[in-house]
Amino acid sequence: MKKLLLIISLLIIGFQSQAQDDIHGDSEFWFLLLNHYKINEKWTVGNELHIRRTDFLSDNKQFILRPFVNFTPGESVIYSVGYSYIKTHPYGEYPLPGTLPEHNFWEQVTINQTLGKSTFSHRYRMEHRYQGNLIERPPGGAVEIDGYNFSNRFRYRLTWRKPLSDKYFIHVFDELWVSTDGNFRQATYNQNWIYAGIGKNVGNGNIQLAYLHQHASADEIVERHPSLQVTFQYDF
Repeated sequence: MKKLLLIISLLIIGFQSQAQDDIHGDSEFWFLLLNHYKINEKWTVGNELHIRRTDFLSDNKQFILRPFVNFTPGESVIYSVGYSYIKTHPYGEYPLPGTLPEHNFWEQVTINQTLGKSTFSHRYRMEHRYQGNLIERPPGGAVEIDGYNFSNRFRYRLTWRKPLSDKYFIHVFDELWVSTDGNFRQATYNQNWIYAGIGKNVGNGNIQLAYLHQHASADEIVERHPSLQVTFQYDF
């Protein structure tokens, strides 16, 4: 019951945050390639490749490379560690002065629950972020990276997945992001994602087509991005 109340509280916070006045946002297109390689019954390695375009397909937004390792001691729990290289391009009405690099190390626990034909997953991720400090030298001139800023971020994702047939399934999730400083203080709302998609099993993987609604807030700038996402997963 305590876990259920915590989940409900987090989702309420996420939806309340979406009620803020939105400042700007463009439609986006995201492509995700996800691979797993099973070493044995407990250990798996994998990688994610993200290509994100803003103003639908007009401009680059982000490139992400995310290798990881999974340890599965039982049927319902997965422990993961990984690294993310993130390159964020200037975009939108309030663009960055230059391309922002980020090195992101993270730990994650995923708990799976089955109810009938449906599977519910609770994913808890803690990220440790090193973001480049962009400096214009001289002001208005060339942009350089002057060291890195360190912070932390917590992410919780509640996922529902249900097969429609042997080939097709639906996939829905809501994810809340909370940022903190390097000492885990000053927790603030960062993002909320709502994802709804349909997938088709193909060989050792699947293809998914989904609508992803992003609501993000940072430095008093609020963004809302309706997005189309295509995901291709292949397991070796």
